[in-house]
Amino acid sequence: MTVLPSDRPSLNPHLLVLLGLTAFVISEPILTIFGANPGIFFLHNVDTQFLLCLYAISIALVPPISIWLVIYAIGRVNRRTGIALYYAVVGLLVGLWLIQFAKWSLSLTQPHWLAVVAALGAGAFVFAYIRVPLLENLLKVAAIAPVILMGNFLLFSETGSVSRGIQPEAVSTEFDSSLPSVLFIMLDEFPTAGLLNEEGHIDTARFPNLAALSQQATWYRHYTILAGKTDLSLPSILTAGHPRPVPASYANFPNSLFSLLAPTHHLTVFESLTGLCGLPECGEGPPGQAVEKPDPELAAVLKKSDAIWRRRVSLTSSDGARLDDFQEAVATKPAEPEKSAINTSDRPSYNIFRLDHQVGIAQERFASIEKLMASFVPSELPTFYFSHLVLPHIPWRFYSNGQPYDLPYANPPFSDLNNDGGEWIAKLSEYRFMQQAQYTDHLLGEVFSRLKSLGMWDDMLVVVTADHGRSFKLNTNSRRLRPNNFDSTVYVPLFIKYPQQAHGEIDDSNLMAFDLLPTIAGAMEIVVPWEVAGLPAGHAEIAERGDNKVCFPRTDRKGFTLRELQGEQRFSDKQYFPTYSSRKIGSLENVEEPLTLLNGELGLDKYLGHLVREFNVSQGGRAQVKELEHLQNPRGDRAPLGVVMGNLEFEPAGDKVLIAINGRFVSASPLIEFKKTPHTFVAMLPLGALTLENEIGVFVVDGSELVALDIHD
Repeated sequence: MTVLPSDRPSLNPHLLVLLGLTAFVISEPILTIFGANPGIFFLHNVDTQFLLCLYAISIALVPPISIWLVIYAIGRVNRRTGIALYYAVVGLLVGLWLIQFAKWSLSLTQPHWLAVVAALGAGAFVFAYIRVPLLENLLKVAAIAPVILMGNFLLFSETGSVSRGIQPEAVSTEFDSSLPSVLFIMLDEFPTAGLLNEEGHIDTARFPNLAALSQQATWYRHYTILAGKTDLSLPSILTAGHPRPVPASYANFPNSLFSLLAPTHHLTVFESLTGLCGLPECGEGPPGQAVEKPDPELAAVLKKSDAIWRRRVSLTSSDGARLDDFQEAVATKPAEPEKSAINTSDRPSYNIFRLDHQVGIAQERFASIEKLMASFVPSELPTFYFSHLVLPHIPWRFYSNGQPYDLPYANPPFSDLNNDGGEWIAKLSEYRFMQQAQYTDHLLGEVFSRLKSLGMWDDMLVVVTADHGRSFKLNTNSRRLRPNNFDSTVYVPLFIKYPQQAHGEIDDSNLMAFDLLPTIAGAMEIVVPWEVAGLPAGHAEIAERGDNKVCFPRTDRKGFTLRELQGEQRFSDKQYFPTYSSRKIGSLENVEEPLTLLNGELGLDKYLGHLVREFNVSQGGRAQVKELEHLQNPRGDRAPLGVVMGNLEFEPAGDKVLIAINGRFVSASPLIEFKKTPHTFVAMLPLGALTLENEIGVFVVDGSELVALDIHD
C-alpha cells in the first residue's frame, strides 16, 4: 500500500518530495534569517557546533520527516485517506511558500489577496503535480536542498562562525586587591536627547536615579558611539577600536575589556546578543565562587524560529518576520510570565518575561538584572560586573512603573522608518520609549541602592552608557546612522563614577566610543597591551580634535544583516549636538499626567478626564476597534492593551477621536492613514485605565460636537 499518486511500492520518493518542498518553505527562510543573526544564539548560549548542528537538523529535517511519518502511518491504515492527506500537505506547503513570495517579492499585504494567491497557486500546483510526473521528479532532486542549506548555515553563515575560530585559554590570574571593582552597565538604544529638559540638563522628574548618579559622577555629555547596531557598536566600545562587520564574538575580538581585566578581576558577565567574553573565567557567579556558565537554551531559539516563521506565513501580518536587531512586532504570543524572586507588592514589577511572552524578547533581560543584583557580594577580590541590559530598546511594552501592556497583534502602531502614520505615530513611539526609559531608570536605581546598602558603592568604578541611540524624527531611519538623525542616534549617555568620587561634574570634551576603554584603564593605571584607536579622557590630544567626530554608517543594501559599512564619516559636534528642541515629548517637570505630553496638542483638554455624560453627544457612524473583546474583558494570561486602535468605516466630518473607558474620556487621537488604512486612530491609554470589565466608547470630535460611534471588533 502507498500514499503516492502512482503504484510504486516505496514511500521514499514521498519523503524526498517533502524534503524538497519544506526546504523552500521552511528551511531556506529560517536558516537564512537566523544564519545572519548570531546574536539570538549568543542570547541563549547556543554557541557550539554541536548545538548549532542540532538546531539546523531541527529546522531542515525534523519537519519533513515528521510530516512523512504521519502520512505514512495514516496511509498504512487507509490508502485513500493517505493519498488525500499527502495531496493536501503538498498543496498547503506550496500555498505557504506563495504567501511568503507574495509578501516579500510582490509586496502584497491585503489578507484576501494573499489568500487568493495561495489557494489558486496551491490548487494549480497539485493539479499539475498529479498530471505531470516530471514535476515530482524535480522535487525529488530538490531533496538535496536541506543538506545544502544546513551546510551553508554551519560553514558559511555568520552564526556558524560563532562556534569556530580560536579557542580561549585560561588567563593567569593574580587578583590585585588594590584595584577597584568595576560595574559596567550597557543600556541599549538610549539617545542622550531623551535625558534632557528644557535647560539641557537631566529631566530629574523622569530620571531621578540617573540625575542622582550625575551628582556624584562625571557626565561626558558630548560622548558619541561609532556604529548604530549593537553587534557593530559594542565591540568598538569594549575593544577601543573601529567597528568591523564581523560577528561580535571572542573569536573575532579576543582583545577586549574582558581580557584586559581578567588577570586582576573576577569576571561576572551578563552579555546579550554578543559573545565577546569567551574566556574560561567569564561566568555569572559572584566573586569567590566557581565560574557559573548559563545553560544553553536551544528550545528558546527554536520557539523564536517558529514565531518568526509563523509571522512570515501569516495572512494578517507582514511586519517583524525577519530578525534584525529587535523588530517591534516580534512579540506575538501571550503567555504566563515567570515569577521573579525580587518582585514585591510595594514596588514596580520585576517579572521575567521569556522569549514567547507578550512583552517581547527584550524584556527577557530583566533576568540578568536579578542575577546581577544577586551577584553583588562584598569581597576582597576585585570584580568586573558587566551587564548588557537590553533596555529601553524596543519592543516598548512597559509603563514607567513597570506595569506591562500589550498591543494589538495585527499591524501594531509602529514604524521603524518613522514614516508610516505621520507625525502622530512618530510622537507616540517616542512617548512609549520615554515610558520604558523611565522604568529603566528605576531598575538602575535598584542596582545602585543594592550596592550602597552593601557598602560597595563608594570604592567602585561605575560606568553607565548605551551602545547606540534612536531617532524619532519623521521620515528618518530610527537606528541606521544618517546625517539627518545623528543628533539622536550617535549621541548616548556616558556616566563614569570614579572610586571615591563625591561630586558630579560635566565634561564636554570630545569623547567617542573608542575612548571609553582607555579611560577606564587609565583610571585604574592599567596598561592596555594592544593598539587602540582612542585616548583616555583628559588626554591633551582629545582637545586637539576640536569638534570633529567620526562614525561608521552602514550601507543601504537591502538584506537581513545590513552589516556592510560605508567607511569613516566625519561630522561636526557643534552641528549635531542634541538639544531638547529635537524631542516630540516634553519633560515631566511640572506635568501631573504624562499622557498630556502626547495628547496636549490635540486641543481636547476640556474633554479629557471628564465624564461623557457632561457633554451633548449625538449618534452616528461605525468603527472597527482592534481586539475590542480584550479591551472589554482583559484576560489574565495576557497583559492588558495599552492602546485603543481602529479605523472609521465612513468619511468623518471631524479629524480627531476621543476614547472613553467606563464613561470617562481618557485619551485621544488624530485620524491618520496607517498601513494604507485611512481614518485610523491610535490612542495611548493611561496606566490603570482598564479594569476587569470595561465599556469602551469611541467618539468623533466634529468642531464642538461629539458623535458616538457604533464599534465592533
